Amino acid sequence: MLHRAFVEPLGVWGEVSAPAVPELVGLLGGVSHGAAIGAIGAGASAAVPALEGLLRDPPEPPSRAADVPLAYWKITGDPGPALAAADAAFAGSRPFREWRGLGDLGHHAAAHADRLRALLDSRDDWTRVEAAHALYRVTGERDEAADILRGAVFPLAVGEYLPARWAALRHLRAMPDGPENWHRVLRELLDSDRRHGYWAGRPRIAEDRELRTPATGILES
Repeated sequence: MLHRAFVEPLGVWGEVSAPAVPELVGLLGGVSHGAAIGAIGAGASAAVPALEGLLRDPPEPPSRAADVPLAYWKITGDPGPALAAADAAFAGSRPFREWRGLGDLGHHAAAHADRLRALLDSRDDWTRVEAAHALYRVTGERDEAADILRGAVFPLAVGEYLPARWAALRHLRAMPDGPENWHRVLRELLDSDRRHGYWAGRPRIAEDRELRTPATGILES
């Protein structure tokens, strides 16, 4: 079996990973495997029967099923199962992992915009960040989402290193830029000699690089 560490890069490589589809089909139902096969897109059509089986009989725990409807959408172009899964996630107050893929559906998920907007006031950092990102991708409205994401990034300047803040910065990098007054925070991060990271040791070096790349990109855009 392919270990998760080998599966995730296949998703990053996207459609060029199509030759690995037969191996991935056998792993469907595992965490991240659905995301990887979905990233391959139409080239993973051989996985459709297996995905349809998982849609009928989802794997447990629910977190393992979260990527299946989105993979089906990316391969077939049918958003129905993903929208139904989002409906169920909102109705059951499930964690963001099970609805954050709404952003991938774009305008197909417009009916969920108000639900996403309501989550911008959540006390949970991850929920606010992923709801803002999904809302922007569903509606195309930048200002409200960007305010939430910038608010999540600001504490990095005072050493509050939580993983959700890295995600917020990546999401901002993919959006049209906003007011320049927040660039000061990014410049402080880049000018600092401190290694920015949540984890100690070698992982912090990679985290620091992961922060500096999008911060530099935003300032140069």
